[in-house]
Amino acid sequence: MKNTIDTVNQGINGIATPEIPPIPESVTGVEKAFISLNDRNGEGRWEFKKLPIADAPALDAVNRDYDFTALEQADWAPVIVPGELEMQGFELKNNTEYYYRTTVHIPKDFEGCRCMLRFDGVYSNARVWVNNRYVRSHQGGFTTWYCDITEYAVPDGEVQMVVGIADLEGDEPGLYNKYERRPLRDPSFASNYAHHNIGGILRDVSLMALPETYLARLHTNVAFDENFRDASLQIGVQVNSAEDDVTVTYTLLDDNGKECSGKEISLAEDSLKRENQKEVTEKNSPVTGECCKQEEGRRKGEYFAKTDEAVLEVAQPKHWDAEHPYLYTLRITLASKGQVQAVYREKIGFREIWYSGKNGSDSNKVYVNGKQVKLRGTCRHDVNFRLGRSTTEEEDWAEIRAYKEANINHVRTSHYPASRYFLEACDALGMYVEQENAACFQGGWNGIAIHCAPEDFTGEFAEMVERDRNHASVLMWSLGNESGFEDTEGYRREFDYIKEADDSRPVIFSYPFTVFSLPRPYDIYSMHYMDVDAPMGLDDIPVLHDEYMHISCYNLEELRRDPNVSNFWGESVRKAWDRIFETDGALGGDLWGGIDDIFHLPENVKEKWQNHSKGKAAGYGPWGSVLDVHKRLKPEAYLTKKAYTPVRLDEENVIFNDGKILIPVKNRFDHTNMNELMLVCRQQGNICVEKAGKAGGQQSNMRGESTECDSLHLAEMCRNEEKQKSIYDNGICRSGMLWNEVVFKEQVKEDIPPHTSGILQLECAAAESGEALRLQFYKDDELIDEYMIENTCKTSKREADKTCQEHIHIGENKGNFTENDRGNAVPMQDVSQAAAAAEYEESERELIVTAGESQFRFDKETARMTMAQHRGKTLLCGGPHLVLTGAVLGEWKKEGPGVQAIQRGSEVIVTLTGKYSNGYIVWYTITVGGDGKFVTSYQIKGGGTDRTVKEFGVSYDLVPGAEKISWLRRAQYSCYPEDHIGRNCGTAYRRNGKAAACGYRTAPEWSWKEDMWDDFLYGRDEAENGLVTKDFKTLRENIRYFDVWFRDSEEYVRAEDGGAGTAARVSVSVDGNGEERTALLLVKRWIYPDLGWGNEERRRFGVGAGAYGSVVMRFGKA
Repeated sequence: MKNTIDTVNQGINGIATPEIPPIPESVTGVEKAFISLNDRNGEGRWEFKKLPIADAPALDAVNRDYDFTALEQADWAPVIVPGELEMQGFELKNNTEYYYRTTVHIPKDFEGCRCMLRFDGVYSNARVWVNNRYVRSHQGGFTTWYCDITEYAVPDGEVQMVVGIADLEGDEPGLYNKYERRPLRDPSFASNYAHHNIGGILRDVSLMALPETYLARLHTNVAFDENFRDASLQIGVQVNSAEDDVTVTYTLLDDNGKECSGKEISLAEDSLKRENQKEVTEKNSPVTGECCKQEEGRRKGEYFAKTDEAVLEVAQPKHWDAEHPYLYTLRITLASKGQVQAVYREKIGFREIWYSGKNGSDSNKVYVNGKQVKLRGTCRHDVNFRLGRSTTEEEDWAEIRAYKEANINHVRTSHYPASRYFLEACDALGMYVEQENAACFQGGWNGIAIHCAPEDFTGEFAEMVERDRNHASVLMWSLGNESGFEDTEGYRREFDYIKEADDSRPVIFSYPFTVFSLPRPYDIYSMHYMDVDAPMGLDDIPVLHDEYMHISCYNLEELRRDPNVSNFWGESVRKAWDRIFETDGALGGDLWGGIDDIFHLPENVKEKWQNHSKGKAAGYGPWGSVLDVHKRLKPEAYLTKKAYTPVRLDEENVIFNDGKILIPVKNRFDHTNMNELMLVCRQQGNICVEKAGKAGGQQSNMRGESTECDSLHLAEMCRNEEKQKSIYDNGICRSGMLWNEVVFKEQVKEDIPPHTSGILQLECAAAESGEALRLQFYKDDELIDEYMIENTCKTSKREADKTCQEHIHIGENKGNFTENDRGNAVPMQDVSQAAAAAEYEESERELIVTAGESQFRFDKETARMTMAQHRGKTLLCGGPHLVLTGAVLGEWKKEGPGVQAIQRGSEVIVTLTGKYSNGYIVWYTITVGGDGKFVTSYQIKGGGTDRTVKEFGVSYDLVPGAEKISWLRRAQYSCYPEDHIGRNCGTAYRRNGKAAACGYRTAPEWSWKEDMWDDFLYGRDEAENGLVTKDFKTLRENIRYFDVWFRDSEEYVRAEDGGAGTAARVSVSVDGNGEERTALLLVKRWIYPDLGWGNEERRRFGVGAGAYGSVVMRFGKA
């Protein structure tokens, strides 16, 4: 270790290192040494005073005791702890102190022990009283701190605890801003960031017993030999004890409990002596700025701080990395006078980090256990639908599981330290962590003034490091986010501190371009939102794009119009990650962000500080790369999984030859050889999914497992740890097919090391079957990735594509597919009609075209189609209209003859001519064939050029009653989960009964795609909120066909495109008279220019004279 435990104990560079005693596994004579004081149901264990106390003791008062028992009982209300106060309906004023209270029972067997209160996060400033006596204060909302209440704790008795909290932000008057109106701020900027005040007890509160001889500090570090074979476990401890005779026994256990190494140490009295009844510190008053003395705690008795450093030599330990998260247990037994006092257990991962050219390595790379790592990352926030910035242990573990399933291996804890549960999950499941201090948007580029002292930065930073330094998952420390380095001494002090306290990890800071002093205060260069085509690496230092590929969030109009912007984002992240992976000096990237940052505030609580939403829900918006606020998987989750896949197949060049399948593959793991994976090859079965599955059909999640319903919640899925008897032998439904026949299941034999390429060779009879094959790659029973390989027994898939209609539909069912009501692919009745000549007749006002069972009517005055029928059922009621999303066309008026028709063989060609008030002259040509097919061609003949266009195409008005759509298309990937809006084929319904009845602040019981209400994108009173599901209104790109089905009818409207160059969507809106309007949009060009933030936007285009397109349509009957 860089420094001795003595150095840390005595403070570093003027910064006192806080004592955060580890939690003991057991204390001799105590049945339960660690007791939760949480009340997550608000059952009355904790109460909250809704109004401040007028005569509360001043922050700088010499005597800060207060008689809380004199307060009126009616002023207190039950409250959930932990959890944001405003999310529970308690609106807060800033800089004002509010109060919690609770009664804590002290167990009888705590006799003779130190009694400690542990707080894991109270935002932003806190004071604690016990039995009306002031105990201590604390600044900072996301780190762990203790109160020693031994003096007041009577075994088998009770103590009354009061916690005062204040949310510091702005210049509002209050206890913390009592003498003058001056701006205050917590360095985290967390309330401003959250668009409301997040003040309160956000994380666990616990009661802990410590023996009089207890472990005050525990520091561990791992150092390997030059071959990364044998290792040394370096241990530093501080023991506080009043006894001279203290021994510490270290025992290292593997995951089976077998002893690997051990040592017993006898501690001598240290020169550092802690004594007396209280500890007095001097600091600047947050009120007056003057030096004052604060009584920070009353301690019982006299004790000595005893320190020791030991080394355990371990032969050939199993390595820890994100792909092999093997953990040992360090058992520490503490004894005095030969009697065991307490036992502690600490998880140990054997991993060593190299950076800055250590041991001759490349200076622009980071290595874990001697191997270069590429960080496939995401940023994230604490988000709970009910309680805001307050999450549970179960949620934290489920979140990491979700990230693992998305092939993420790195998390940036933006912009405050994550909880201990979160880090424990990262250690156990395998996730690298950038643990970030709670300092954000302080000075610099954003022009935000700094209203906090340097000590406010360093205090929480030191607490973070002291608590979290033993976690194998913590790969780097972050000083803070997007700030001006030179605008405060705080960041330089942080850096100086960490380089003395722990130099085993690199340090990062954003923004590095605001640094103008030496030494350079970072080991990794942070870049944010580089363009997808920009340079990604540097020659002399690793570059981490620890914010990149911003998920669609601020482009509210695009999100309201079309959820397909999520799929469009998927193209960006794939391209950007490929460039990062392949660029020398590019360490990795962290998507912004991991979870939607949306807060469904109670009706009585107002949004504050910022506004980014259109509705009542506050926050920055739906920027989650994996999860929404309800912890459901978003469409971006699967797109992240595919972009980040460490198993990259070259699907275009798979070769089928002589009973063998040759598969080109790139291994993008960091520590995993391809021969560690299980490869499962499935062939399309002949069993109907409807019969094979339960009612409601089957679907697949990102694990590749069949699930029974569409409303499976992520947290429930993640908590289910029981593995299926054989995950590989279960049929998997994708895109309406049942892949029930396993034709190949073996461990990969080929030796393909990390960051290399090779060829996988499969020998199986299915290679010559002509059937499509699904290849699935598993590691430790978790699906890493899967691919659909078209098998035509030809030399490559590129050649096979010439003859197959679509990746997922082959064989005897080529051509026309739909889905039944359960979403299962079934052959559809031939839509073509008996070939007969189309005919037309006309009157002074109307032109009528008849083709078999279809009829089209055109109004000569308006130069529009007024009605199109099939078998007597009206399906279209207006159009065609030019689609120029983003532009204002204005009113349409006919030009010249308006409507003309000619007979050409069996076809009737109708031409409509007119002009929009913006100056565009447009000709529409509708060619109606005898088989019922009609082709709409459109061309702009005159007018200017508009470069604001986001969609260019044509639309028709649909009659009321459109209730579902079905489609077949060529998507970015060959495989999708059944509940993904980007799936290759599927059925989407306009309504979801439960979702339609969903009230504000109601948790959904369905998948993301079935949502109808969105209280971030819309106000509750907006007519278009709750009209349709997200799935229904999503644009489907590159369609083969797109069908619109109507309520109580067997007829449908179909759009076709054999060349897969058309996108289709249904738009449902409400006009000024409150009438619903439904339209089918068929577009030839589409972009999402408002996505921004470095994302691929596709090349912008202008639309003017000469622009044209066409689309094929027909009517059919199921």
